[in-house]
Parts: sequence; C-alpha cells; structure tokens
Amino acid sequence: MKTYITSTFSPLMIQRGGAKVRECKEQEARRVLLRTTPREQLLETWESAVSHEITARLISEKFGVQVPFNRVNLSVGCDTRIIAICPIFRASIAREYTAKELKDVKWRYFIIRT
Repeated sequence: MKTYITSTFSPLMIQRGGAKVRECKEQEARRVLLRTTPREQLLETWESAVSHEITARLISEKFGVQVPFNRVNLSVGCDTRIIAICPIFRASIAREYTAKELKDVKWRYFIIRT
C-alpha cells in the first residue's frame, strides 16, 4: 500500500473508484505516521505531498519526523492511503499561510483509503 502525507484532501485526488474517508484523532494519525517512517525500519514507507513549505515544517515539528515540502498534483489509484493533517484555518484569499498564522491553529486529521 502506498501512503501519502498531505495537508489537504479533495475527492478529485482519486483517479477512479471510491475511497473511505474518516476523521481520526491526532494520536492515531501520529501512530500511523510514525509506524510507516523509514527510520522505523519497516517495509512500508510514505511520501510527502505537503505543498506549502511552512505547513510542512510545522507538521515536521509537531510529529517529530521530517515531512518535506513537496508540491505535486496528487492523483491516486487503488490500494493507497492518505494521511491528511489539515490546519483549520481559511484565509480570505488563496495563499500560503505564514508561520505566525499557523503557530496556534488547530488541526484536523483524516485517513483516506482507496
């Protein structure tokens, strides 16, 4: 199973077929993230699809694991898991958030499986 870490999710990321989406608590997202890191020496790895540098840095600090900035157009098929770590913050216009804006923001966590 391929695993992606994102800071957002859209149904348009799914190529075809369906997906199961469920919200989870921070601890569950943390367990999944840490269980799949390469440094845990497990076979399963993950790839970052966090498209904003500041968000990637804050997620890295929050979870204690390097989640690199990686702006890609994510389009996933079958047998994929997405861990969406989403800041609950909306700017009045589409733009990257500042570190100050994200410092005290609350987060929501989702696990999406195709």
